[in-house]
Amino acid sequence: MCRKAVEDFWDEAANHLNADGLAIPQYRQALLERFGNARIAHRLAQIAADGTTKLRMRAVPVLMAERAAGCTGAGSALMLAAWIDYVATSQDFQDPLASEIQAANTLEGGERVRALLRLVSASIGNDAAIVDLVQGLCGSLTANKAAAAVPTRP
Repeated sequence: MCRKAVEDFWDEAANHLNADGLAIPQYRQALLERFGNARIAHRLAQIAADGTTKLRMRAVPVLMAERAAGCTGAGSALMLAAWIDYVATSQDFQDPLASEIQAANTLEGGERVRALLRLVSASIGNDAAIVDLVQGLCGSLTANKAAAAVPTRP
C-alpha cells in the first residue's frame, strides 16, 4: 500500500522530468534498493521531519504540474494527505512551523485541511479543488483505501 503510493508519486514526477540523460528507471530502482536495505535505518520520524519544507519542495511542484497538465495530481495529493494524517496523531514531530501546525490541528474538517495546506503552500491551500482532493484522501493509507483512491491520470 505504501509502496504503491510512493510509486504513484514517482510516476507523476516522472511525467514532468523531460531532460536528457536522467535515467529515471535506474534511479527509481536504486531508491527501492536503498529503502529495502535493512542495514540503513530509515526512521519515520526522521523522514517526516520538516514536512512543511519537504512537501513545499517535492509534492507541491509535482501537484501543480499535474494539475496544469489536466491530471488529478492524486499521487502528490496523497503525500500531502498522509502528512496531514501524521501531524494529526503525533505530538512529537519536528517542523519549523510546529506551533502553526498545532494551531491548525484545533480546526475541524475542511478548515483544518485548508489551514495545514496553507502552511505548505498558500496557492494549494487556497485552491478549493485541491483542498477537496486532499481531504478526500486523508485516512487513505491508514484505512487500506490507497490502491482504490489514487487515480493518477484522468
